Amino acid sequence: MLLFFLLLFSKTSAQPSIHFLSDTTIDIGQVPEDSVYHLYWTFKNISKSPVIITAVKNSGGNFYAWCKEKDPIMPGKTATIQGDLDGRGHPGTFSKSSFVETNTGERVRINVTGIFVKKGFPR
Repeated sequence: MLLFFLLLFSKTSAQPSIHFLSDTTIDIGQVPEDSVYHLYWTFKNISKSPVIITAVKNSGGNFYAWCKEKDPIMPGKTATIQGDLDGRGHPGTFSKSSFVETNTGERVRINVTGIFVKKGFPR
């Protein structure tokens, strides 16, 4: 029984392995709806072991994020999550999210928010 609690505690008390170098939410403000926007979130491996991004899970719709880095990210090194946001045909306020998952079990949410305005619409 004691072993079970030790294993449970060690699993839930894991330290973060990545740290984003800027806010995990990017607010792009008011932008024309007729474009695709490229976004970047840079993070650093703050652990003492290599980290692998095992998945970037997207919420769907007109936002898609991914990590091009397939090799392990060594301690102290950085990598980037890229995202494309397609505003074409999506006027109005938006909030999109993706989850970055690592081999250490960590799950970090990244977000993009803003307002797509119709072409010619006064700001």
